Amino acid sequence: MKIQGLFPTPIGFSENPSQKLIKSKLIKECELLKKKVKCGGDNWNSTVYNTCQTSNLHKNKKFDNLHNWIFNEVKVFADKLGYTNKKMFCELSWFNYYNKHDYQEAHDHEGNEISAVYFLSTPKDCGQLRFISPEPKGIKRVYIKNNPLTWREFKVIPKEGLLVMFKSNLIHDVQQNKSNKPRISLSYNFKIEY
Repeated sequence: MKIQGLFPTPIGFSENPSQKLIKSKLIKECELLKKKVKCGGDNWNSTVYNTCQTSNLHKNKKFDNLHNWIFNEVKVFADKLGYTNKKMFCELSWFNYYNKHDYQEAHDHEGNEISAVYFLSTPKDCGQLRFISPEPKGIKRVYIKNNPLTWREFKVIPKEGLLVMFKSNLIHDVQQNKSNKPRISLSYNFKIEY
């Protein structure tokens, strides 16, 4: 028997080889921005601090080296999804600062094609990034640990320097930070011009 994986849910992963060189400088910049920039985002149940729609990170020169690497990786991912030779641009970028007990409820980034999350600071037990299956509800669930065909969710353990890329309509959340230290991630939304 042949099983064809139709309508895949691709998630890309890349590790930044320069993470150790940039980490402390960019954490300091995020903490400085946190003192100067009001919290962004709206209509959330959670109270996590973020700069969504209050400060676009991709316009901050201090992040340029990291952004060059991230944007290149996202372009490679976009090409694999079939967006080869299409112009892509980052419309919105921000950082998320999760203190102890902070979380982010399930959501998507509708209106964009590709989204990405970069983990800048990830203490142990700081909250996994969870992707939720787009498969319609109402089908009896079967779960077998070693069979991805049965999974209804996929959790990414945050790792400093890890970039996670996905289609923007994929529902995801961030589980509660149980660490006493902050979890800092950077988020990006990309559009494709046709």
